[in-house]
Amino acid sequence: KERAQWFIPSVYYEHDARDHDVQRQRGTFHWLTLDVDGNNLSLAEVKDSLVKVVGACCWLVYSSRSATADNRKWRALVPLKEPVAGADYHDTATAFFDLLEQASEGVLIPDRALARPGQLVYLPNKGTHYEHEITKAPRLALTADHPIILRREDTRAKRAEAEAAARAWKERKARTAPTDTSSIVADFNSAE
Repeated sequence: KERAQWFIPSVYYEHDARDHDVQRQRGTFHWLTLDVDGNNLSLAEVKDSLVKVVGACCWLVYSSRSATADNRKWRALVPLKEPVAGADYHDTATAFFDLLEQASEGVLIPDRALARPGQLVYLPNKGTHYEHEITKAPRLALTADHPIILRREDTRAKRAEAEAAARAWKERKARTAPTDTSSIVADFNSAE
């Protein structure tokens, strides 16, 4: 791994490119990436989950350097037709990972560190066990009605609702907070 080639799937490559916040602000991402280290999945199982989520598009799946025949590990690269802004990358990658887990019925578990915008992705680096497959198809088009985008926006809406509910609860508690501690027991006893 020390000698392996790597990249960050963003075109921002200045001295601070490994900083997640900087990539969030300045990055433009042209790839979705995947790292799967658990459950000893076959290449066919990884491909099946990818196809269920991204459909017929271009992708590359390859064994990681530490993979063995008894402990298969995978990486995948999915090039995008249009880039994803740095501010959207984490939520987009998380939606991609969520859908892959769902498509595999919880067997394919992505390493969610790759949702961080400044995270390195190791490129193919043959070890003792190496498999790969490349599809020749168009790049993935993340249109407004693509399942990844729909999942991302649904998650964002739920997060906004939860944050609003938490703010409302805090505001309500601040307005009704007792001014002396003698009423705390009475408030507890009268609570539903």
